[in-house]
Amino acid sequence: MPTRRVLVHIGLPKAASTSLQATLAASRPAFGENGIAYPVLGGGGTKDQRPLRGAIAGDPVDRAATVDGIAQCADAHTLILSGETLSGGDPAGLASILEEGPFAGCGIEAFAIVRDPASWLNSMYAFRAIQFLETAAFPHFVAAALKEGHGDFGATFAKWAATRAAGGTVASFTPLPLRSKIDNRSVITRLAELWDFGPDLLTEEEPRNEAADPRTVEAARRLARRGLKSRDLPTRRKARALLQKAARAYGWAERFSGLNPALTARIASRTRANDLFARTHWGENWNTIYAMPDPARLAPQFAELGERTETEIAEVVESLSEQLALKRQSVFGWLRS
Repeated sequence: MPTRRVLVHIGLPKAASTSLQATLAASRPAFGENGIAYPVLGGGGTKDQRPLRGAIAGDPVDRAATVDGIAQCADAHTLILSGETLSGGDPAGLASILEEGPFAGCGIEAFAIVRDPASWLNSMYAFRAIQFLETAAFPHFVAAALKEGHGDFGATFAKWAATRAAGGTVASFTPLPLRSKIDNRSVITRLAELWDFGPDLLTEEEPRNEAADPRTVEAARRLARRGLKSRDLPTRRKARALLQKAARAYGWAERFSGLNPALTARIASRTRANDLFARTHWGENWNTIYAMPDPARLAPQFAELGERTETEIAEVVESLSEQLALKRQSVFGWLRS
């Protein structure tokens, strides 16, 4: 049997993770014929390794599911694990899980897909908003995120970048730019090459996530302010389905953008440390490698809501508030929002 390998995709969220996981799931038949395992650990759809993050954090139920799933891969020489939020975990937790199964002693080869911080924060905000987890407007979200160090990839991946040679747990850590100036192939194709996979081994899937319309985002934010943010997950899932149905009825099908040149420049200034991250891992400054969007072409959509747009949003918010029994917001609360 070839030398055993453990390949771990650790994020970022909103950086082709759903497309990658869909590709990995679709490639299971080919993997099985070539000694590669991408095990089902629990969860549905493309997120069928959902227990992995909890297992690394020490959750006993998730750990048991993960250990059992990996144990089923004894005949494989390569194990693939993927979690879009694993960057926040401790690789030592994963190493201890591997010690309980057929991949004990194997070095962890960690990989991450990174985006330019401005576009990444824009996508993260839209995603959180349509989950009814954001009540703040986009500029306030950005300010809070930058204050907490989000977008500083050296800090984000510090534990995973601490390789065995430097006294850490991981055998190697490789970040890939989502959009590269020097290689215009898809990031999944580039990742497969790094993994030494043949051209026919991966069945690359198209992106799965539906773009969030700016009016949908604003309606979701207002619903979150009415108390939906604190409701349980089933209620929020029901609300999202109702909101998506309303958005389709109104023909809301644009892509959210809250960025403008000034805000983009502020984000770039606050994340200058990514130049060091890029030089460390790519040998060049960030802007030399990453294909950045043109700031001059950025403009927030519906920055000032017209009367028709405001009426549509208000109708959706009122309708869903009634269906979900949410509290009404006073005019003073609406003005503060």
